[in-house]
Amino acid sequence: MTVDKNKGITGITYNYLNLPDRVTMDSGYVAYTYDAAGMKLKKEAKNGANIKTTDYVGGIQYADGTLDFLQHAEGRYLFTTSAYEYNLTDHLGNVRVTVDVTGAVVQRDDYYPFGLTFNSYTSGDENKYKFQGQEHQDETGWDSFKWRNSMPELGRFFNVDPLAEDYYYNSPYAFSENKVTAHIELEGLEAVSIQLEGRGIFPVAGNLSVTASGAYGLAVGTRRGQDGIYAVQYVSGSLGPAGGIGLSGGIATYANSGDLEDLSGFGFGVGGFLGAMPTGLRGGSFEFNTTADGTQYGGLLPFASIGGAAGGGVWVEGSYTEFLGEPINLTYMSAEAVGQLAESLGIAVEQLTEFVNSATEYINNQQSQEKQLPSLEEMKEQFDLGYIVPSDATSNY
Repeated sequence: MTVDKNKGITGITYNYLNLPDRVTMDSGYVAYTYDAAGMKLKKEAKNGANIKTTDYVGGIQYADGTLDFLQHAEGRYLFTTSAYEYNLTDHLGNVRVTVDVTGAVVQRDDYYPFGLTFNSYTSGDENKYKFQGQEHQDETGWDSFKWRNSMPELGRFFNVDPLAEDYYYNSPYAFSENKVTAHIELEGLEAVSIQLEGRGIFPVAGNLSVTASGAYGLAVGTRRGQDGIYAVQYVSGSLGPAGGIGLSGGIATYANSGDLEDLSGFGFGVGGFLGAMPTGLRGGSFEFNTTADGTQYGGLLPFASIGGAAGGGVWVEGSYTEFLGEPINLTYMSAEAVGQLAESLGIAVEQLTEFVNSATEYINNQQSQEKQLPSLEEMKEQFDLGYIVPSDATSNY
């Protein structure tokens, strides 16, 4: 889209990441500045003779060079009034009600399915991070997601999906595959995780078996509404019916759609493994898991993981994943912390470092829309060198 006469927009130019660079209007303009990965750093809006600037520094926002507010996990802190505000959200992350420290309602919004607001009430400084926690742009009426902009009145993005070639069945402008009452917009971002896991399939009666598994691992990815790449430790367990008999274990790798927040909580999965019987030599497994907001593909892949299996089987199961603390920005992860993580996973520091570096590069490639995944031959070569390489995945987009 280069013109929107309904809103008085006479021209839109884009940068090399297909993000709006300058929006020209009848009454002025809006100019955006981004970093090399496409994260918004500054907005300059001119309306008549008035010029307003907004600077974005992580979760901190400046208005005309003055500290405006700081976003925190439950809302924001306003520097202008020295006040905390707390958000009440629905199952999709839409901010429905904002209250102050006394519990008084300072803002309320209802939403049509694609994000257009109605029945809105505001007392004081309006919170513009509303639909799915994304910033609403008053100048254009757009909702600014990380890599694209949505037009809530149309229920569509006007930027092409940067991963459209991988999902040809879906419109490159569709919002959340039009499943707006049960899904959030994932924007094609995929976290990567590595875990030490063990699984058993045990016969119960006749052809019926039961499977149980436990895992401890590290996930690397982005956080919703935050800049940078983060890492978090987690534990997970699963239980469900199965067919077969056997044991498997080792270092598994996964690619996960969505932000890190999408990985925790309850999930549902299917999978299977087959080992070299009866010696128990290195076998493999493949697993597919889904949570409310994301999917996981991976497992003890023979060409990319270190693991072993004896016997085999297939299963369906329920699972639960719990984070062990808050995600840590990789910039602040110390060498001591990396060493402790490697020891707990039973692998060398060099292997964990290689995984983190590979995961970071993988995510950065997605952000720069230059997604270059390793070929099967390259993954085999990496494994022969003793490295752990994350597997590919398709996004629940």
